[in-house]
Amino acid sequence: MFEQRSEIITVNKKNVDFTLTENSRYKICFRERLQIVSTDDPSTELGTMLLSVEVTPLERILIHISAKARVQDIDCRTSLTSIVDYSLNTWDEKRVEKRISGDNRKESSLYFGRSCDMVHFVARQNQERESISISLENMEKLVGEGANLILLRQMAVSEFDGDFSTSVILTDGRLLSCVYTVRQDKRKLVVIDRVIKLDEDRVDQ
Repeated sequence: MFEQRSEIITVNKKNVDFTLTENSRYKICFRERLQIVSTDDPSTELGTMLLSVEVTPLERILIHISAKARVQDIDCRTSLTSIVDYSLNTWDEKRVEKRISGDNRKESSLYFGRSCDMVHFVARQNQERESISISLENMEKLVGEGANLILLRQMAVSEFDGDFSTSVILTDGRLLSCVYTVRQDKRKLVVIDRVIKLDEDRVDQ
């Protein structure tokens, strides 16, 4: 089952509050269509990704991401729908990943949401399903995948300069640590470096 796992955001070794102010809430909203290209040959397009971030009438932020690409005769599809508040608490999120190769089809999904004082997780690999509920007080610093996108967007529009790290639960139960270094270059462009590390732990251990 899932292991209790909090995510820590640090800047210069100090905890930082990334709550969205009234002025910044609409600055992080956007809609984009991106090309997915090969790392070996950037001129080779493999697929597309659609991203949408918008503020809802219920004082929440709705994030939607969908992507599809074909890599080595494998169709890869990903979708994410997430609802977060202005303090970047994730209230509802579902991620689905599909890999299709001929008649072989693999699908995995991860859902988590809040209700009362609990956080509920449901992971599914094809027909296998696991679920657990964790006390909200132990998950105060949890950052979902949608909130991660908001963080990066906010770093860009606020001219943030510093470091922060997050951990993400993958749909197959593994933990992925991301360390971000955000700098402003001489042209006042935002440069974001990301170091990804796949943890040895799994959320079901």
